Amino acid sequence: MSEWLKIKAYALAWSIDKNEGKVRLLLDDGLRYESNIDNVTELAVLADILRNEKPSFYSSEKRAIRTGWELGE
Repeated sequence: MSEWLKIKAYALAWSIDKNEGKVRLLLDDGLRYESNIDNVTELAVLADILRNEKPSFYSSEKRAIRTGWELGE
């Protein structure tokens, strides 16, 4: 079973010259994760999730980001 860790902080970068990006995550347990991104659309989606969805979580086993439950009315 995959452990989902809360994302405490993040940083995103995009190199126009190299046409590549990077996402850096700081997880709640102090671990850091870094990944290269080769698609600006993917970077934009990650930015939208990380900026607008709280809480968000990362699984190193699945190499995936997910959000927490949104409370409905």
